Amino acid sequence: MAAGGMVQDLVQLLTVAHTPGPHMQEATEQLRLAEARPGFGVALLHVLQNGAAGLEVKQAGGIYFKNYVKRHWCEEQGNVSNEDRAIIKEAILPLTMQSSRPVQAQLRAALEEMAQADFPTDWPSLLPELTRQLGAAAGRLEAVHSAMEAAHAVFMRFRSGSRSSEASREAKNCAETFVPAHLEAWRVACQKVVGGGSAGAEMTLLLETLTTAISVLFDLSLLALSTFLAENWDPYVQGMLALLRLRGASCPAPAGHGPSPLDQLKVQVCSILVLFTSRYEQQLQRYVGQCIETVWDMLKVEAEPSDTIVSSGIGALSAIAATEWPQPPFAEPAALQAMFDGVVLPNLQIRPCDIELFHQEPREYVAKDVEGADTESRRRASTDLIRALRRFQDEKVCEIIVAYVSRLVEQAKVAPPQQAMLCRDAAVHLVIAMAGSSSARSSRTVAAQVIEQFFSAQVAPELNSSLPGDGSVEGAWLLRASCLKFVTVLRGQLPPQCILAVLPSVSRHVIAEHPVVHTYAAICMHVITTVQDPGGPAGKRKSRYEPQVIGPVLSQAVQPMLQTLMHGRGIPQNEHLAKALVAIFTFLGSATADVAVPALQSFVQILGTCSAAGPVNPDYAHDILECIAVIMKIVMPAKAGEVEAILLPFLGHIWERRIEDFMPYCFQIVGLLLDLTPPEQVKPFYADLFKQMFAADLWRAPGNVPALLRLLRAYFVKHQAFSGLIVEGAQLIFERFQFTLGHRKLGHCAFTLLSAVFKYLPFELYRQYFQPALALSCSRLQAKKSTDLEREFALSLFLFLHVHEDQSTLPAAFEQIQPGMFANFLLEVWLPAAKRVVLLQRRKICIFGLTKLMGYREIRENKELLAVCCRSLTGLIRWRGSGILAWAAAFLPLKINGDEPEAGEEFEVPFSRLQSAEIGAPGSHWDPLPEVQDASAGLSMVRAALAPLQPAILELGQAAQPLIDALQPPPQ
Repeated sequence: MAAGGMVQDLVQLLTVAHTPGPHMQEATEQLRLAEARPGFGVALLHVLQNGAAGLEVKQAGGIYFKNYVKRHWCEEQGNVSNEDRAIIKEAILPLTMQSSRPVQAQLRAALEEMAQADFPTDWPSLLPELTRQLGAAAGRLEAVHSAMEAAHAVFMRFRSGSRSSEASREAKNCAETFVPAHLEAWRVACQKVVGGGSAGAEMTLLLETLTTAISVLFDLSLLALSTFLAENWDPYVQGMLALLRLRGASCPAPAGHGPSPLDQLKVQVCSILVLFTSRYEQQLQRYVGQCIETVWDMLKVEAEPSDTIVSSGIGALSAIAATEWPQPPFAEPAALQAMFDGVVLPNLQIRPCDIELFHQEPREYVAKDVEGADTESRRRASTDLIRALRRFQDEKVCEIIVAYVSRLVEQAKVAPPQQAMLCRDAAVHLVIAMAGSSSARSSRTVAAQVIEQFFSAQVAPELNSSLPGDGSVEGAWLLRASCLKFVTVLRGQLPPQCILAVLPSVSRHVIAEHPVVHTYAAICMHVITTVQDPGGPAGKRKSRYEPQVIGPVLSQAVQPMLQTLMHGRGIPQNEHLAKALVAIFTFLGSATADVAVPALQSFVQILGTCSAAGPVNPDYAHDILECIAVIMKIVMPAKAGEVEAILLPFLGHIWERRIEDFMPYCFQIVGLLLDLTPPEQVKPFYADLFKQMFAADLWRAPGNVPALLRLLRAYFVKHQAFSGLIVEGAQLIFERFQFTLGHRKLGHCAFTLLSAVFKYLPFELYRQYFQPALALSCSRLQAKKSTDLEREFALSLFLFLHVHEDQSTLPAAFEQIQPGMFANFLLEVWLPAAKRVVLLQRRKICIFGLTKLMGYREIRENKELLAVCCRSLTGLIRWRGSGILAWAAAFLPLKINGDEPEAGEEFEVPFSRLQSAEIGAPGSHWDPLPEVQDASAGLSMVRAALAPLQPAILELGQAAQPLIDALQPPPQ
């Protein structure tokens, strides 16, 4: 139990820290100091239990407890003792259940963090206690609601964690224990809502409880279907369908402008129906007809359903349409026609509110409509439904679309100008919906023909015509934007001659007065540079359009876009224009050398202006800095002096003022600048910066750490110029390694640092820290299992093997930690972790490191270890999953952003990695082995390295045969 004096002190400090006044900052600092004292977390819980403490103090205590848990619960070097952890675990769930709603929200966030770290392995009592609390809450609606929210906080881990077999077993076990109580609460709440005996606040709470109950069911069903749920499918599905049939007139109206409680519930129902359709179609099969009918009725009967309801309902229909059923629900032409007439077309056509948004709120319109971002819009949902229907009914769907497009085009010829524009706009989006994969080659051919014909007859003439003026028809700009979207979305399906013919007109639209139109023109040029075809060197893909062919057109758009950004015309801080400039400079490369330095000056000026004017759009700032990095690689080292003259004052301004949003970028840009600067031109500025970059306040911000490590790596690369500084700072480097290794979010960064040390620094510079670093790493992995950290440590060790020649160093270091550890660690951790390395760029490190390890005396003279290494090397060489995963890793967004902070949560600037801040192609990660790029050449190198081991490998007999087969040259 916490001492009463500490509790009273905390009450006073929390009161002062959350009351504006002269002592507010001092109280906050005292609270941070108090965190290091044993019993601090327990004392905070006592504050929340203290009946004498006021609501404001308890709210402040809840916020502080949540942040305390986030800061310390998962850190190996945190201040939460085992005794305190046990007390907190026992107290938090009952306290959450009995606290006020504002305090509950904070405690649930803490509970989620604790469960993410400890549940279920290190917190076995939590699941029985959750189940008991829900069962004990029966008959008390507030308590049932609180128990459901607490369960959602705990089970959320199954959404965000790995999808391994172990996680699936855990989810299934949780469901078997918790769902029986969940089902009983579900039945009672459904009966009260559907029966109509509740109203007002009680009805609102019932709807919110059911919404959370569905979220819990989603959590527990995402990875696996429990036996209990499979046996009790009917009450859940029938209950959900009954809830979809509820009408808004019988339920409370929304508070404010957000969705009503009933709308939120229906969205959750549609979401879990999508999950059930995609994962458990066999169980859902007998309900498919009811699901379609109920969702259809929901979309038709509601007087004015919200966009969220419509898009969620159409999403459920799309999931059903995209699934193969024994009796296809949309096989009949009448059913398809009814779906188009009743759902697709009404929601594909633009509405008056959309037109108003187009003109009055261009940023919001672009965010909803731009490719891939309009997930909740009616138009996007209708397009997805068309593509889902095409999966099994492609020919019929294409026939319906062609007929509708022809009808709309004919209507446009005789309709009034305004209505004609709307008809043409609807036709454009119907043809866009024909994009995508198709099950039949003949249908793909038909779709391609329709797309090309429509482009030639409708889209190209519209784009080639003069820009709309003041006297133009109301919908002229809207149609122009839709035509640009047509080219953007169908850029891969339109023949190259079509794109080349219309590209000058697309480029011309960057000067358009309307913000949406010049934004869409920029997006269109951006994506055209990314279109690729097979047939590149070494089996890679190549760009469809050569820079020398489209370069002159793209170059003409650079200055107008820069002027738009510099003068703030259109959408303020328009990230789409910035992205387009990144793409153009990247695509054209050295061809932009003449305009690159003036553009660099403009980009720095833009950043300075927007940072001084107030809050900065983070995506916009990120892309402007990407432009800066791309230009640096284009013009350096030839124009290193001009680049430094432009950049260093701005970077110095960021450094001196500690502008948090820009600090991670500052370190990445300086790292790239140092990489690109010839050794003889390195200025004293870098030596001064090295001495300052280890300041503790810089490393306490998690967003800074990966960027600081990238900068530190640049110093290691040029270690000959900085050898004295590195020797003097070796202890600080080791301390930063120790700090990141113990951090709950940054553990992987420790091994990034370790790998950079191994790759670039002579062993003598870090010899005294080598064994302690290995010991710390092993201790960290032993304290709490983490497959991610095991993988990163294994990579670092393989890299060390590849670059270090002395074969006794690594085994001796492990044996110094613990006798026999080298072989045990190799078998239990190291080799199993290598299987989880995905990217080819990293996997080759494992292959070459393991190849060298097999030549170590400890391995080659031990048949058991050699055989295990042979199996592991065979798996690494033969692994076929890396191609698609490497592709996905290259094209998925590379920004590592944290979630939006909740109320009262301390804000941390996230790390946003600049894709162009590494030497090499844009988007490339640091490659420790750049000399190995060709797979066949790499295989030859492995064969040559293993040649001296051939007698030992052959002695293994059949155990070595898979490796021998894997090493054979591929057939010509």
